[in-house]
Amino acid sequence: MARFQRRLALPLGVGILLSSAGFLALADPSGWPSIVGAVLLCLAGLAFVLSSATDRLRIAGRAVGWQQANGVGTILLAIGWLLTAVPTVGSSPLFGVVVGVGALSLAFFGVQTLTDGPHVDLEREPSRGRLVGVLALVVVSVGLGVAVAI
Repeated sequence: MARFQRRLALPLGVGILLSSAGFLALADPSGWPSIVGAVLLCLAGLAFVLSSATDRLRIAGRAVGWQQANGVGTILLAIGWLLTAVPTVGSSPLFGVVVGVGALSLAFFGVQTLTDGPHVDLEREPSRGRLVGVLALVVVSVGLGVAVAI
């Protein structure tokens, strides 16, 4: 998982940086939650790029591991995503619920990555209950996505 996270961090970070910079260039200045969210997304993209580039970062004389930068980037991504969605929540309450649950999930994953270390322990053979749970989560997420799209 750690190797995959680091490989994915670079294109994800660059994509987030480019899209949030474009959003900032086109943003309406009166929509301050969206602008703050886009700035947080830029910082998240930067954290992802830094986490993919090196094993340890020196920030204010303190060594920070790549997984800590990745965890902070994921948390910033969740908060930025939530703030950029704030103006559109009023038009669709279901969209607000979906964005809130998604942001909470991302934040939880970011905290786990931030505090857990450079690896995530996975079972070699996951239990059937866990597989059924993951499948149920995927079905509910797809269902909510389709409901929001309609």
